Amino acid sequence: MKLYKKLFVVPAIIFWIVVWHYWSKRVGNGIFLPSPEKTFHTMLILVREKTFFQTLIHTIGNIMKGFSYAVIAGFVLGTLASFFRLLQILTDTLMNMIKAVPVASFTILALLFIKSEHMAVLVSFLIVTPSIYTNVMTGYHHVEHNMKEMSGIYGVPVIRRIRYMYLPEVLPALLAACQTGVGLAYKSGVSAEVIAQTTDTIGYELYQSKIYLDTERLFAWTILVILLSALVSWIVKMIFAGLNKVVVKSHSIGGLYRVTNQIFAEEKKDTMIDFAEKKEKALKLLGVSKTYQKQKIIENMNIELHQGDVIAVMGESGIGKTTLGNLITGVVRADSGEIIKENLRKTGVVFQENRLFENSDIYTNMYYATGKQAVSRQQYDEILERLELNGYGRTVVSKLSGGMKRRVSIARALLIQPDILILDEPFNGLDRQLAYRVMDYIKETNKNRITVLITHNCEEAERMGAEIIEINKKERE
Repeated sequence: MKLYKKLFVVPAIIFWIVVWHYWSKRVGNGIFLPSPEKTFHTMLILVREKTFFQTLIHTIGNIMKGFSYAVIAGFVLGTLASFFRLLQILTDTLMNMIKAVPVASFTILALLFIKSEHMAVLVSFLIVTPSIYTNVMTGYHHVEHNMKEMSGIYGVPVIRRIRYMYLPEVLPALLAACQTGVGLAYKSGVSAEVIAQTTDTIGYELYQSKIYLDTERLFAWTILVILLSALVSWIVKMIFAGLNKVVVKSHSIGGLYRVTNQIFAEEKKDTMIDFAEKKEKALKLLGVSKTYQKQKIIENMNIELHQGDVIAVMGESGIGKTTLGNLITGVVRADSGEIIKENLRKTGVVFQENRLFENSDIYTNMYYATGKQAVSRQQYDEILERLELNGYGRTVVSKLSGGMKRRVSIARALLIQPDILILDEPFNGLDRQLAYRVMDYIKETNKNRITVLITHNCEEAERMGAEIIEINKKERE
């Protein structure tokens, strides 16, 4: 489709030039509508003038300065407003006010306070900032809540969240705003130069052409503004497309290299934690209750689990199994009762949905969840091999089958060597024999942790050697 459009760009331009030529002949008056030939001839004369490039540089410099300030301000404000509700309310009001005020009003008011040579900078800044701000906000809002929830459970550092979770959504939105913003910046900036009569600028030349009824010169400068806007828009597009490629590429191979470079520096710190790991681990739910929309989901639940324990939470769909897992992870809070975690520092979760970065490879998805923990390349490959994913480490997740994605989710949870492992319907999409082999591997590693299996399949519970806790309507009522 893109190639189809490109093929017709030149014919479309030629068509409109022919239309322009036809009507200029019909009008027969160069003051009202000069011909394309005379306009292009005037453009060549303009290029030869000594002040041409000075005028061009002055206008481009001022407008791009205002555009750059707008990109920075819009990005920073959009980022902050995405995380602080009060700031968003205040900033939204300001941006709506700016969008409602005409360019002429901005320019006339600003002339009372600043010099005319700074007018294009100010006006292009004010016109572009709301567009950048809105698109950046939209990009942040496109990040799925489930991915934010997963990041919180795994304790993912802020820098890593920005790099892998936010930037892939925000950068395309920012690029779209910049492409639109460049055109707005040139239109508004030149308009401000016309009103402020800033010397040595394109706006001033347009104003002088109008005063002296030099329509050919007026048309020539207008076409130059259009061409400059298109050129700068293309440059901006290439810059952001390059940045986007760098981000996507780093998602595919950056995570693994970072881990292997850090492992030797952090290995000693990890071995020091072994003393804490020898302490008894326990999870206690004491009289825990949870209600959603006046419906009791969990009521007065009492469970005590110790290191090596495996339980299977069973019950029909919608009964509250996943809610119990969310209570343990802290995603939701109990209405009453107490959840006590003794020497339980790390939680690994296999969610009902995979919650993976589709455009990143397996290694990077696993690395994302490791937090500040140092993990060797050997540990990555060992887990992938046991889950029958050996050789797929650098494969992008979007190219995997549903069952393979499920095993990547399991690998991510096991990699951090969690103290609590919560498995929410983890074997969906796996054929029976493969599911058995995965269960056996998980079972092998159960000695040093507490495992909570959420399922409706008795066979899975038995294979995992789990004690069954069944939630049913009678118990809730």
